Order: sequence, then C-alpha cells, then structure tokens
Amino acid sequence: MRRPSILVALLIVAGTSAGHTSVVRTTAPSQLTLWAWERPEDLRFLAGGPVRVAFLERTLTLRSGQLSVQRRHQPLRVAPDTPLVAVVRIEVSGVSPSVDRAGEVAREIADSAALPRVEMVQIDFDARQSDRPFYAALLRETRARLPRSTRLSMTALASWCADDPWIDATGVDEIVPMLFQMGPDARHVVTRLREEGRWRVDACNGAAGLSTDEKWRGLPASRSVYVFNPRPWQASDLHATTRLFE
Repeated sequence: MRRPSILVALLIVAGTSAGHTSVVRTTAPSQLTLWAWERPEDLRFLAGGPVRVAFLERTLTLRSGQLSVQRRHQPLRVAPDTPLVAVVRIEVSGVSPSVDRAGEVAREIADSAALPRVEMVQIDFDARQSDRPFYAALLRETRARLPRSTRLSMTALASWCADDPWIDATGVDEIVPMLFQMGPDARHVVTRLREEGRWRVDACNGAAGLSTDEKWRGLPASRSVYVFNPRPWQASDLHATTRLFE
C-alpha cells in the first residue's frame, strides 16, 4: 500500500433491461477494520467494540538480492480487547526476487503472527508483473508457516480483481481490493463494478479497502472493509466514515 485502509456496504442489485445491475441501497458491514500505518496512533477509543486494528508491523525491502527488515517504531496504543491484524509491507526495487527467496521472506511474515492478540496477518505488496512468480511462491510458503488458527490476508491492486486474475487464492483467506488512489485505472474499474455489481475474481468479493478522503458509490458486496485515514485516527473519524457511502 504505497498509498498509506470502515464500513462494509452490502449491495442489493436489480437487473435492468440491458443486463446490467444498479445499486439500490447499502447497509452496514459485518467486519470493520482501521488501518494504522507508520505514525503514532492512539486507538483506545475503540475499547469494547467490534472494530479491529490492522497495524503496519514491519516493512521488508528486497533490493539487489538483499533483504532488510524494518520493524514498526512509532507507538500504537490500543485497548486490551481490540483484535489486531499484523500488516507486513513488502517493497522490491531492481531485479525481481527469485522464487527461492520466498522461504526467507515468509519466515519474517510468519514471525509477526506471534505477537499478542494478532488473529490475522496481512501482506501488502504492489507486485510488478515480473514479481508474480516470487509472490505466488511467497503466499504458499507463508501459509505453510502460519499456525492453522491464524488467517492470511493480502491487499490487491484493483486491476488484479477486475481484468488481471493471476492470483492463486487457494491458500489465502482474504483478498482486499484497494479502492483508493487507483490512478489511471480508476474510471475503468469504477465503471466495471457499477455495471456488474461484483468483481470478476470471486475471491475479491469478500473485502474492500477504502480511504476516508475518497467517497464510494456502488461498493461491491463485501463482508469486511478496511479503511485508511491520511491523518491520525480520532474518535470523530469513526462516525464520519459513513459519508464514504453517501
């Protein structure tokens, strides 16, 4: 998520004579998660509620065949009963990593699952096309190293879910399409979603990633939504997120 991820909208659609679908209303989510990126965050206002926090736990950088690890260094304050998702950001520069590096990187990702109250690990990697063989191997290796009780999530560029279905989702519990800062593909993706009412890649239909500063109309049916805030979270932001779906 080079772009620095609360409500899930369930679409109820009605067919039209042209065979398309249209949104008639949205409803609240079954799972809401706030992304907490690399900055000081105080999310203790979530105490006693069902909202999760997905926090950047570490960043793994592969450059010229060398792996460097940067753990989170900004404070994160959460209530003792707040469920956590550990996010591992992967960045690659230069030549794409070879498949045989996947095990080494997977060990770092699995290590984040050992932190207290972490119920899921999420990989955030804007993989280039040349990185895909490595990423596919990484997903398999990570799943093999995680405890069975720990779910595995991954973020995805919107194009991966719309027109470029390369992901093998068999070992992934959740794919989160990123629906903000989409760049030149935004108009095409939005048009496709509003016409079809869902992603073409079925595994992408369970979750969505939004940002508080970009409204969405016609969000695909999802059980879970992650929301990014470009500024530190405050209690008032939690209520303001309803405007994302106006």
